[in-house]
Amino acid sequence: QRYTISVTSDASNAPTIMMHNVTFGDIWVCSGQSNMWLPVQHTFSWYNTTINQSCNEYDIRFYHTPVTMSLVPRDARQWENAWKWYYADYNNATTQSLSAICYYYARHLYDYLSEQVTNHVPLGLIDATQGGTIIEAWTSK
Repeated sequence: QRYTISVTSDASNAPTIMMHNVTFGDIWVCSGQSNMWLPVQHTFSWYNTTINQSCNEYDIRFYHTPVTMSLVPRDARQWENAWKWYYADYNNATTQSLSAICYYYARHLYDYLSEQVTNHVPLGLIDATQGGTIIEAWTSK
């Protein structure tokens, strides 16, 4: 089910913020190095066309974290304009750069949950993968 959410304020002259096409479901974080970073577009030849195009049938959205490097923690608000969720569909060029492991895991999970619960569960994926990084960057000190 899709919702429209409006946020209002008692302050004078404060604009009403409207969010459309909002869903509530599960959020999964996919992060890691090169093996997690493999883009889904490189796996399409491994499967036939019907599997490739079936991704339009899934209620999966994803967010790509910006690819940047820093030796110190950074404030996520600097990417405010880049915060956009995308539908995972076959014709979306952004979908084709999504982590293959993340995408196929979400499809498998979506199918499993559809069999287990009465109402389907929309899935959100946060793709925080980056190839060519050292393992120390992914662990705490």
